[in-house]
Amino acid sequence: MGREKWGGDERRKKELEVILDKALDMGERLSKAFYTRTGIPYGTVNLKHGIPKGETPVVCVACATTYTMEFGWLSVLSGDDEYYRLAKEAVRAVWRARGLTGLLGSHIDAEIGEFVYYESGVAGGIDSFYEYLVKSWIMFHDDELGLVAEEALHAVYRNVRHKSGWMLETDIGGSSNGRISSLAAFWPGMMTLVGDVSEVSLILSLIL
Repeated sequence: MGREKWGGDERRKKELEVILDKALDMGERLSKAFYTRTGIPYGTVNLKHGIPKGETPVVCVACATTYTMEFGWLSVLSGDDEYYRLAKEAVRAVWRARGLTGLLGSHIDAEIGEFVYYESGVAGGIDSFYEYLVKSWIMFHDDELGLVAEEALHAVYRNVRHKSGWMLETDIGGSSNGRISSLAAFWPGMMTLVGDVSEVSLILSLIL
């Protein structure tokens, strides 16, 4: 679905060209954050100069891994696979750092690829790792992301999901503090995408 396949009249095509060129310009500027030893991006990038001098390499997992859809579509529309490659490599690097439980910490060092905060679960700091993993797997028919998603979801069911159905806050080893977070409310909506209707029904019955 590159530029050459766009339909519509010439005016519409020119409008789409302008939008895509702007998106590619932004993608190029954001891409500078990914040029680390691990492929995990920094959490902040100056759109003119790149990674700011003295910027911390510590970034939350959600921030580091939520580029696959946007960068994936940049690759599809431009024909340049580099954007999707960068986004996927960040996911791979974070996933390699997972604990023995299959859970992730909330913050990771982009230069050494190790977690520096070990709070875990499916809420703040980690939530959209799962969301983008599932959505990108489906959107791009990406079998590699699908395998990661299946393993990641199973780890959540084993270590985060209480028998009641609530998603608990845990650490990377699976030990829970007994609390739940409102930021985990995305979970049932995401699980509808993988067809787990029984899980969705259980969680909604607790909330509604």
